[in-house]
Amino acid sequence: MPIPLEEPVSLRVLAVRGNNPPSLAILDLSECETTIYEMGVHALSANPVGGAVATPDRDWIIWSNGIAYRFSNSLDTIDIELGPNPPRQISGYAPALRVVPEPGGTRAWLVQPGLTFGSEDYPTLVDLVALDDATSQLSVEVDGSAFPIASTDTGLVLNTHRWLDTGDGFVTEPGSETTIHLTDDGTVNQVGTGWAIAAGPSRIARTTDGELVISGPDGSNEVQVTKSFEGTWVDLGGPMVPSDAMPLQTVAPDGSELLVSLGRDLDVNGKPAYSELVAVDLDDGSTRSIAQYDGRTPFATWSSDGQWIALLGPDDITLINATDPNNVHSLEGVVPDEHYPLAAG
Repeated sequence: MPIPLEEPVSLRVLAVRGNNPPSLAILDLSECETTIYEMGVHALSANPVGGAVATPDRDWIIWSNGIAYRFSNSLDTIDIELGPNPPRQISGYAPALRVVPEPGGTRAWLVQPGLTFGSEDYPTLVDLVALDDATSQLSVEVDGSAFPIASTDTGLVLNTHRWLDTGDGFVTEPGSETTIHLTDDGTVNQVGTGWAIAAGPSRIARTTDGELVISGPDGSNEVQVTKSFEGTWVDLGGPMVPSDAMPLQTVAPDGSELLVSLGRDLDVNGKPAYSELVAVDLDDGSTRSIAQYDGRTPFATWSSDGQWIALLGPDDITLINATDPNNVHSLEGVVPDEHYPLAAG
């Protein structure tokens, strides 16, 4: 199916139909074409797709039933099974997996989230594997509450917290949120308090006490981002639908800027009455406004060359020129029916 673009954009979007039989679609804006891979055409089994992510080299990593696979070209052929092999089995729970590629594009972190609430006590399992042959570079256990967010050049960024038993269930203990950095030699370092929302090759962005702060992987050289109005910082990575997918890449391919939203007058569900799409300089914390919205800002990512910002909806894609935000292209109804964007790059 053709995509109505006057000129190609260096971006591919992977959309997934999660109900059986699972179907995958690639919206290739560089070729202005959409290809749908129905069951029996794509190389995955009949198990639902858990999640997906694009690598810096524009390959796809897709995982299903706790195992990740790399696809270099068409989705009808699996290039390599990355693992884990075998996935951890916990009675009463389906295998859980998240995959985070390194910025360099040669390795990826495979993370099996742990369970630590109530009587459950399972650590988070982390494996670092080579993307060309799936050889293991590192295999460690970390705190069972640790959840992966992004990767720097030197390690994996995870969020941790303590659980609080309310009597009606378990919630995050307020003030216990901490960002950690697991280096590729297995060392765990504390970055700082709060939740990480994204990372570039050498910088980590996290929210703490209502503020957005940027720092090095060890917490050094921290800067606080100034708000243009009194509001709440909102991450734009998603995923769009409940799934094991990783957030969209909100840090520019060159690591220079972060896409984030600043919203005000949030309702009980966290939806703002007004929001602003903001690009944050990851070096000095300065900001520039990209667009304004009544309501929430759509989920956002970058084209692979950093020239365009893509806003992804259930049906539509909006392209904003990164250097000229007044240059906007709306692609309405281009996402195939019943498919939802899960990855892009």
